[in-house]
Amino acid sequence: MKLGTPRMMMTALVVFCALAVADQRETQGSPNAFHPTPAAWPVVTNLPRAEAKPTVLMFVRADDATGTAKIAELGKIVSDARTAPFVAIVQVGTEVPTALWDAAGRIPRTARLLDKAGVEARRFGAVSTGQVVVYAADGTLRYTGAPTEQLRLALR
Repeated sequence: MKLGTPRMMMTALVVFCALAVADQRETQGSPNAFHPTPAAWPVVTNLPRAEAKPTVLMFVRADDATGTAKIAELGKIVSDARTAPFVAIVQVGTEVPTALWDAAGRIPRTARLLDKAGVEARRFGAVSTGQVVVYAADGTLRYTGAPTEQLRLALR
């Protein structure tokens, strides 16, 4: 069995390496790089946590075209919560606030934070833009996922 000419093999190797580098750039600093959501609040993090009530974090990529709708949905859900949680919207992938920043500002008492390199998104296991994580007052994970009815139930 003939594998091909050395030139064909070299071309295939170059293409493979280019794809690997492109994939690394896509996920580097992105919540799309897989890291499991920790069962307890991470020991090392720069994000604030409320000690007397639940903490809700939403990670949104700066270039997410549907980000404002996701943030608005989160706002509706947290406004219905039995105990008002601490809420932070973490904009990932830029050091400059975007329109998402303004959308997050429409939710009362919501912190707006920037995560340029996606370090915090990875720490909290955010695998997609718009992902929400909820930690109880004692720091244990209560929910991870999209802003859906299950999130509403986790906050009751």
